Amino acid sequence: MPTQVPEQACTEHCRYVNYSSDLEIVKDPCVNIAIHHRELPSELDHFLNIFISKDFEKFSADVSLDNFEELFENHFAEFRSISPLAYDLLKEDIYELIKLFIKTFNVSSTRVMFGIVDKNMCTKFHVDMYDYRMLCTYKGLGTCWIKGDKDMEVFNQRLLSDKPFDEDEIQQVKESDVVILKGGLAPNSKIGGIVHKSPHIEGSSQNRRVLLRIDGNSLPVMFGR
Repeated sequence: MPTQVPEQACTEHCRYVNYSSDLEIVKDPCVNIAIHHRELPSELDHFLNIFISKDFEKFSADVSLDNFEELFENHFAEFRSISPLAYDLLKEDIYELIKLFIKTFNVSSTRVMFGIVDKNMCTKFHVDMYDYRMLCTYKGLGTCWIKGDKDMEVFNQRLLSDKPFDEDEIQQVKESDVVILKGGLAPNSKIGGIVHKSPHIEGSSQNRRVLLRIDGNSLPVMFGR
């Protein structure tokens, strides 16, 4: 009889990638978070510093590559006069991230939410019941996540016990980085969804965030993370 090769154990559930296209590594059964570090153009960074001080209705829509530009223009046209160049850079960046999500997960459309977060959202570490979610905190504090134990069963039991996590276990996505989170409904996962929470911002010096969230279009509406 042929020798049965033992299944390889999962040893590292986070991947940092050099190119946004490599974020698809999050679909690997042993990975539940993938992060692409990047620096935004200075013109866009300056524009976002102005943008974050404004009050406006959050953008929330079912978006395809065909209708994004029209939906974005209808919602944010007033901001073009601040800097046409930076406005177009922001619009193009969001478009490219939507396109990446659609290509990576082979979907025809997405649910996109973009706007200001000025309240604490999910304050406890948890696993969400979706398949995949893309986030980019353009300005402000990024999503917090837990660097997991190799024995995920023990790790999940600890999560349920509500025992506080140590500081060296808590990681945080940096401003402007693009992250894809794997949720509890992702297929073929060996380790489950990423344990994460929204950053605490109320009462802090960075009490507002400019956040982009991209999901498959079948999820309930709730802005945050």
